[in-house]
Amino acid sequence: MAGAADDFNSSDIEYEERPNKFLRCGGASLGRALARATEDRKESKVAFKQRPLYYGAPKTQNAQALWDNRFRSFLSSTLNVDPNQTPTCENIIRFLYAYPKHLISRAPSGAISFDTMRGAIEHIISTTQGRFPEFKLKLGEASRIKAVFSDLLSKGVITKDVSRTGQWLGSRIVYMLARALMQNALSQGCRSWDFVIQGALYLGLMVSTGSRVGDITRSDGLVGNKCVKYGDVEIQVKTDEAGNEDLVAVISLRYTKGKKDSSNVEQRVRIRMLSNTFNASDTIKLILVMALRTGNVEENTIEDLIATTKKRRGRSVVWKDPTLPLLAKATTGHVLKLSEPATTTQGQTIFRKATDLLGVLNVCGTHDIRRGVASETHTLSATKNFDGEARTAKLLNHSHSSTFRGVTASYIGEAVESRLEERLDESMGNMAQDAAKIAAMSYQAVHINKNDIQKYLLDNGLPDTESSRRKARRCMDKANREAWAKSNDATTFEVPDLAASSEVGSTTKRKRPAPAPVDSNEIPIDPRLENIFAQVGAETVLDGIVDPEELFDVDLFEDVDTNTTPTSSDPLSLPSIEFMDYFSRINLQSQTTKPVNGGSRDTSSVFLHTCDQGCLYTHPSKEVMQRHNKICKGIIRNVGPRVACPRGCGKDFSTDKGAKEHVRVFHNFVPKPCPRKDCDQTVLYPNPTSMSNHMSTVHRFSPRTCPNCPPGTTGATKIWKRKEGFRTHHIGMHRWTVEMFDAMLEAEVNEEV
Repeated sequence: MAGAADDFNSSDIEYEERPNKFLRCGGASLGRALARATEDRKESKVAFKQRPLYYGAPKTQNAQALWDNRFRSFLSSTLNVDPNQTPTCENIIRFLYAYPKHLISRAPSGAISFDTMRGAIEHIISTTQGRFPEFKLKLGEASRIKAVFSDLLSKGVITKDVSRTGQWLGSRIVYMLARALMQNALSQGCRSWDFVIQGALYLGLMVSTGSRVGDITRSDGLVGNKCVKYGDVEIQVKTDEAGNEDLVAVISLRYTKGKKDSSNVEQRVRIRMLSNTFNASDTIKLILVMALRTGNVEENTIEDLIATTKKRRGRSVVWKDPTLPLLAKATTGHVLKLSEPATTTQGQTIFRKATDLLGVLNVCGTHDIRRGVASETHTLSATKNFDGEARTAKLLNHSHSSTFRGVTASYIGEAVESRLEERLDESMGNMAQDAAKIAAMSYQAVHINKNDIQKYLLDNGLPDTESSRRKARRCMDKANREAWAKSNDATTFEVPDLAASSEVGSTTKRKRPAPAPVDSNEIPIDPRLENIFAQVGAETVLDGIVDPEELFDVDLFEDVDTNTTPTSSDPLSLPSIEFMDYFSRINLQSQTTKPVNGGSRDTSSVFLHTCDQGCLYTHPSKEVMQRHNKICKGIIRNVGPRVACPRGCGKDFSTDKGAKEHVRVFHNFVPKPCPRKDCDQTVLYPNPTSMSNHMSTVHRFSPRTCPNCPPGTTGATKIWKRKEGFRTHHIGMHRWTVEMFDAMLEAEVNEEV
């Protein structure tokens, strides 16, 4: 018997739809989109057709495009395959067999790196999938590609041998690198102290934060200020429980590896001011020095800066322009462009210069500093037993999967301690056992001229192209450095006593505002020097009679301040305030550098090179000083009262002997004919000036090519118009002495006679 429910049909029920409470969500944007429906349809079509194929960082995109172009060209020109046709695994394997022979390897064996070809296949597969969504390696095809790699390895076409073994540069060695940079500038001069101090800051930042060079500078291919800026550095004056004041900084790293497209803070590192011993790599001190020098703080002295900071509620240093890059780009003349960030290449160049100055035998890279930081932090005594690995992971922004994804770091939140002072204080023997080896002396790069490059190209059968010339210079540089490393055994390295001297020499504190910038385009020279150079220039007419080196009376330079380095103390180990005051003011530059003034810098002045043999002779040209050192006897003349010319001509001399020689040469000059026998001997010259004028005009140095250079080379074809340049060429290129050069010219005169 049918029930009442059998006649019930639920479809017959009529009911109202439940009101959609989200109906108006997005209404504003939907309304705007509907109003532009036609335009959006056209624009989206064009955008889809023009969509980019490559993605990632600029260098990654460049690599994708490079291998995509090579593969597509191989398909069309070699395999006669339509590039618009979906490639196959066979096409990739044939490319893998054929293309390595067309690549030029930097390795001596000529084999291409395994990683290079593996990266090539990864880029090819990625870009092919983006262009042809249906492309997919079938089951077993990946194994076939792996087998091809194994085959190429066995045949020596590709190699897994590393081109350079990784080193571990600990904080002590990095400190010594920074010190070598600054010490070299103090003793040998530099183009710009801004560039030198910023170079030390490069090293200090990397060793204190454990960052990559690309984390603190702008990576290649990026635009804008995607780097560490002044605004990312917060420096505060802190007071401990004992009432001692110290400077503490927190540095925020934003554009780290894999996060170049985001300005979010990825890592925060807290660093503390180091003891005076390690001034050269003290990041906080160097940042303040650079800010004072470049005028990125309102104050002009470090004393005023600290005093003003302590009065602020937050006791923090205030930057005038927080958007300026902390590390600025440098020109070829080492002048900093403060608004443009430095590149990774600039940092690597400074690092190589520092390793050469220190005499590091191993070929090192900037990433070796990061390895050293990791090793030191892991083995640090204070954390070795319980959290060394975790602290290392935090400092390097590494860890297990969660930290690798950045999740752990985001939850940690607080800045990680650098502990650089503790790392520096640890014995070097307790640090990385694979630390780089250091020679007893620095590496001096061998000069490579055009003739050397041409010979290398001929010997190796390379074409005379710009690319080949660059490769030749690179290979010869590498060979010269390897030969130097083999001939210089690593010294038994002991940790030097780096304790600061207890007797620190006083330095002049500047209580006045910084001088206004100089408008002149020339670096000013001490007026006494200008007078000396004027006198010397007037007397160089005796060039035909007196050796030019004898014209420089070394005692004429006795009162010249050649350097502002305190004589009773190492300026790199001065107390903190004095160190920052000294290096925020020093502004000695080479004579070829355009002067840079302003900020806390002193007015630009020329750096004078001093004689290595012990005499008092100085000169702004390094080349002139090198020539002087070859002939200097090392005689130091006693400094006493000046001796005036007894004939009353107005000149004075450092010794009585000098005055008598002056009377003999000038006042007792006997009229005589030209010393060259082929000249008219009936003409008598009444004084040294007329004689010298005759020698410099009638018997002047005749332009010539070098007879000692191989035919066809630059030296053999170049016309030397000045004797000085011709002499420098023989000393530098042919390793002649001054005596050998003079003997050659004298032989020419005798032949003419």
